[in-house]
Amino acid sequence: GVTVHVSKAVVRPGAAKRKTAYDLRFVNHPAHGQLVSLDTRLPNAIFQEGLEQGFFAPFCGYQEMAREVTLNDPKMPSASSSPRSRFDFRLLDANGAPIWIETKSASLVEERVAIFPDAPTERGRRHVLELTHLAQSGVRAAVVFIVQRPDADQLRPHWETDAAFAQALVEAKEAGVEIYAYTCHLSTTEVRLAREIPVELR
Repeated sequence: GVTVHVSKAVVRPGAAKRKTAYDLRFVNHPAHGQLVSLDTRLPNAIFQEGLEQGFFAPFCGYQEMAREVTLNDPKMPSASSSPRSRFDFRLLDANGAPIWIETKSASLVEERVAIFPDAPTERGRRHVLELTHLAQSGVRAAVVFIVQRPDADQLRPHWETDAAFAQALVEAKEAGVEIYAYTCHLSTTEVRLAREIPVELR
């Protein structure tokens, strides 16, 4: 077995009934005991904290930040189902020009290479396609991978698990979408950004 760390779940009024009373937060890696965060809600909070502290050089100089922002664009790749696309972050510079950002949580590392996704993600692919559309329209767009552990030296897409997502990421890069990855230092009481690592798409 492995050691896991849980926390009491916070149940919001009106939320669907939960199957468990606890949230799984961390696991100690069975091979070497490394603490790994499994909380997929953390990356947005980690990213916002990094923005506020000036951690991300590519995003310095922006004047305004908003989370979970909806963009109406009938030309979006997903417009056949809905013209409304929601992005994790929108930053505005002094002239009002935006950058649209999606964060992704990566927790799988093999031989010091972080791999995303660990399961097929059609939703993740759709986000990448939408960012690609924005970049092709001349709007700045970025994907930021938050690796919720410290033991990765690079990140790559998981071609074997989700080739469609991996190919979408390659095409996004070619269209001008910026792609970044950052590792984290972890303890059972704190998760904080550590360093940027390169992204290798092939």
